[in-house]
Amino acid sequence: MSDEPFREYFEFDDSDLALNRQGTTSRKQKNRLLRYDALRKSGILVGLIVGLDFAILMAIGADVVINVAAGPRPGIPAWGNWIVIIAGGLAMLAMLVGIVRSMSARLNLPLQKAEGPILVDQKHVRSGFRYVDIPRVKIGETELDSRHFGQKLIEEFTQKAGQRYSVYYVRSPKLAGAIVVSMEPTRNDQAG
Repeated sequence: MSDEPFREYFEFDDSDLALNRQGTTSRKQKNRLLRYDALRKSGILVGLIVGLDFAILMAIGADVVINVAAGPRPGIPAWGNWIVIIAGGLAMLAMLVGIVRSMSARLNLPLQKAEGPILVDQKHVRSGFRYVDIPRVKIGETELDSRHFGQKLIEEFTQKAGQRYSVYYVRSPKLAGAIVVSMEPTRNDQAG
């Protein structure tokens, strides 16, 4: 069986693998890790913006309902909503600047290596208000960040379950699993 699906998904070739064996990542791999990190942070940013927009709209909506139901309220200025909007906008701008600065910071995670047999099983995790089973992929004792692998890649790992592999990865403190940079069958399994 070919390792081509792994090479395609994790975007590495023989020259990348040679550098990984020496304990370093290629420029192409560093760019992929930066994209991965930027996507994760942009998802957080979108969530914050949507949440803040919702809070602002709720404040404006509540004020409109109160004004319609109770009529004008003496002593409460009509520009009160604008204070909420401006404060929310400034908070959103501060979050945006912080996230953009952290996205532009160099991702300096050490390259690590693990060896062992591939194991694919199920992991019981919380999703919202319920628990679901998701596929978990491990090489030796190292759990990979498999949340975005997709069914096809999980099937490739399942077909190779039990085979010994070396995986080169980085581990971010903000993620549960290892982010794969490259992988290869261990020297003993390459001959077989």
